[in-house]
Amino acid sequence: MTAGAIAAARAGLTLATLFAASGAAAQTLRCESADGTVTYANVACPAGSKAVRSLAPVDAPTPADVRAARERAAAQREQVRAIEARRQAEEQERERQRAAAAKAQAKAQDKRAQDCRRLAERLGNAEEALRRATIAKREAAAALLDRLRSEYAAQCRS
Repeated sequence: MTAGAIAAARAGLTLATLFAASGAAAQTLRCESADGTVTYANVACPAGSKAVRSLAPVDAPTPADVRAARERAAAQREQVRAIEARRQAEEQERERQRAAAAKAQAKAQDKRAQDCRRLAERLGNAEEALRRATIAKREAAAALLDRLRSEYAAQCRS
């Protein structure tokens, strides 16, 4: 669930709590200022505005309404907890996957570096073998050296 949905659930929870906690509501006034701004007040209109209409008070909630509102609020709190727990679990799983991918990449890079070191060692040995080769073995040593150079260039210089 997104952060917006969590915020909406919390706002609903707050409204339910306010509804559950409210006693008998006072009369509400609709106030308008000279520039047309509308505000609502329970006591008196703010300075610079006048009462245009009086809204009838809402009946006080019954004990059953209060109990139902509290139960809804408790259920919504539990939903928010469950959503947050899922979000945290998903985040932990993503982090675990990122760490595993980074570890696998580091392992692959280490293996490539190790393979290149071995290939460089073989290349050095082949160069030494070519220098020491007799005339009869020189062609085979040169072919091996060329093959190792190509392999090294393809695998280790990219």
